[in-house]
Amino acid sequence: MPLVAGRYELGQLLGSGGFASVFRAHDKVAVRDVALKVIPFSLGIGQEGGAGGAAALAGDGNLRADELEATGHFERFRHEALALSRLRSRHVARVFDFGRDAEMGLYLVMEYIDGVPLESKAVGRSLMPHEVLRVARGVLDALGDAHASGIVHRDIKPSNVLLPRGRRALDEVRVLDFGIARSVRRSEVDEALGKVDTEEGVVLGTPAYMAPEQLRRGEVGPAADVYSAGLMLFELLDVGPLFPGATLRDQIAARLSEDPQLLERVPPPLGLLLARMLARDPARRFGDGHEALAAIGDLETAPVVLDAIFAAAAPSEPTRRFGRKSASTPGASAIVDVDESESSSSQMRAGISVRPTAAFGGRRLCRLPHDGVAALRETLHALDLAMIDALARRERGSEIGRLARALSLALRLELDAASLIVEPLESKSALARAVGAAVIAPRARKVTRGRVENDSSDMWIDAIDPELAAMFSSLAVAMTTREDAARNEQRCRRALERLAGAHAAVGRTVHMAQIAAGCMAGTMPTSTGLVEMLRLRDGEREPPTAFNGLVRGLLLGVAGFRGDEHLARQQLERAARAAADTGNTLLEARAMVAWGGTLVEIPSRVDQGLSVLERATTLLAHGDAPSLEHIAEHNRGAALIIQGRYAEAAEHLSRARAAAKGELSSEHEMISCTNEAFAHIFLGRYDAARQALEELTDKRLSTISARSAAFAHVARSLHALLFQSLDVAFAELRRALSRAKDAEADAGDVTLLAELLGILYASARGEPVDLLPRAGELEKLAQDHGFASFYWMANLRSAVGQIRDDALRAVVEETLGRLTVMLEPMSEAAER
Repeated sequence: MPLVAGRYELGQLLGSGGFASVFRAHDKVAVRDVALKVIPFSLGIGQEGGAGGAAALAGDGNLRADELEATGHFERFRHEALALSRLRSRHVARVFDFGRDAEMGLYLVMEYIDGVPLESKAVGRSLMPHEVLRVARGVLDALGDAHASGIVHRDIKPSNVLLPRGRRALDEVRVLDFGIARSVRRSEVDEALGKVDTEEGVVLGTPAYMAPEQLRRGEVGPAADVYSAGLMLFELLDVGPLFPGATLRDQIAARLSEDPQLLERVPPPLGLLLARMLARDPARRFGDGHEALAAIGDLETAPVVLDAIFAAAAPSEPTRRFGRKSASTPGASAIVDVDESESSSSQMRAGISVRPTAAFGGRRLCRLPHDGVAALRETLHALDLAMIDALARRERGSEIGRLARALSLALRLELDAASLIVEPLESKSALARAVGAAVIAPRARKVTRGRVENDSSDMWIDAIDPELAAMFSSLAVAMTTREDAARNEQRCRRALERLAGAHAAVGRTVHMAQIAAGCMAGTMPTSTGLVEMLRLRDGEREPPTAFNGLVRGLLLGVAGFRGDEHLARQQLERAARAAADTGNTLLEARAMVAWGGTLVEIPSRVDQGLSVLERATTLLAHGDAPSLEHIAEHNRGAALIIQGRYAEAAEHLSRARAAAKGELSSEHEMISCTNEAFAHIFLGRYDAARQALEELTDKRLSTISARSAAFAHVARSLHALLFQSLDVAFAELRRALSRAKDAEADAGDVTLLAELLGILYASARGEPVDLLPRAGELEKLAQDHGFASFYWMANLRSAVGQIRDDALRAVVEETLGRLTVMLEPMSEAAER
């Protein structure tokens, strides 16, 4: 329907509530999509949001235009438009126009935001504490701007805060609906509290997100918005209701009499922030959005005085202690300072304060050393992103400040953005080259690596602080691929020589990294390397720093992948959880990709492995790490093939192939392409399988490993069996067996599969086949190389069922059925 002389063209209805409806519309003059909020002149009796019966109604039960304006709705529209036009926060939805339209009614034209409500259900998962802090900055910035302009929102809730789509969504939230918050009858609020005797009246807000003073009918100011925002942010963690209670009514009522106990449930600094935002007494909360936003900065900038910021949160009882109790201030919390602490941990260095956190016994920094290099070293030891950010702000404009910012971005998986900071510094900064070589390059895209790989001699190892050189060398091993293992082994050897016995803890870590790199490069047997690495780890008496603990877990996991899979799974799980707890997305993704890969190889734990890999791909979806994305998607696809979920497998393998294309070696791309073809073959999809197989040309197969090429020929053979001819299938199988023979010990699985197909093809060609001894040969081959290839029995049954020639299908199905019976005990062993 045309609006305002045809300028706005209405589209999809985005939502409605109260008197207003919101449409997506197109502004034909400005040539942009907008959100159009409309209050029509005709509104039926009883529609939600009525003003307590005070609105004048026409004889037909509809509001007339002049009466609509008299009820105050036009004034509220005008108020919202003018209020929004004054706000400057980028986290507030902009307003472009408002007025009256002869046909539609009152209208407000706003920025169109393609996004979802700020709730875990809409996002698709719960958020981690550091992610909630990112969201909090935007929400509180918007509220602070509004409060400074004299505007109180009164209805902060998930549907009024949108999370835009895109890789930086958490940093780009938009707050909506200033000035026209949902109005409800006073009786609705009383009902939410379980009261029987209600009274009339109208209140703005939503009971599920109202502050205690709103529920009590008290004065509502900026602190009420702070409470509602705190409740919304808390719910993003998905750790249960704020207060215990069997019903929502019980939980809402508890707000009137209790302060929430958050510090056992939410780690600092988020737990500290929410504790004060959700204080029952508004006088003990942050006064407005800007004060709460400033507190986030205080938490992340040294020096931090917790008492001064948070003592007001719970005056009735002592603040949770983050250090030992101060003797001079009974009941007050005190920061543990190194000069006073009785601990001898190597992490507690002169002039640095720390506080405990839940991160696997790690500790969180509260103060930064004055020296920039020392501060960078200590924040990296603590893997404390908030304090790395604080260092970047404190040293803004300097080399250390810029590198701290780059390190923070890289650990958040924003490798491309980090490289743009590092690249201009590399020619004059050895420390910049270290960050690029150890943190960015190992998993970045090709174009990103090209910006930071400018030190082929690795001279940065000899030029920077020895302890930092050892830490960066260790991290490079934990993050790298096998192709760089030999170079990393040399890096670690040089870094270890520079330490010369100093810094014993990080010396153990870099020594473990050197051994792990040797295992990956093939210069040391894996079993020998693992024994030595465990000896080094277990010989340390003091608790490791967060960095040492997490990196050692990754090193043991990636080195032990083929030596001690139980140890590898255990260490990778611990590393993944520690990385998640500290908010280090890059390290978490690295650990989870490897951990999930070990799990999907165990039939009884495939579902768990798929869940872990799903989490990894979620982290990597908008990142700059194609190698990790390829492994995660490929392993998901391979595991789904084992489960017979071929359609899902094909989707993930297609994504894996796309992630590898142009970024990794041709072999990575073709391995995923082969598995994708298998998935389509098992589904009987001729065209889709053919398209995948067209990528596996003879020329390309000649450039990859014999084992991978053998699998590709098996896929081509199966496709020919189903859709072409037995002769073509047999020819491709001979080529598969030839390439498998070239691969020798590495090709046990593909050899077993090819031999199994050879029996089926011989039977189909009418050749005499003595199945019992042939089954015995397969059993012996499986015993020599493991049981994994017997998973293919179910896959082959799916493929054989797709053969178009009825007579051929019957013969092959009969032979496969007999082999299945003979090999059933082995198949069952494989599935355990």
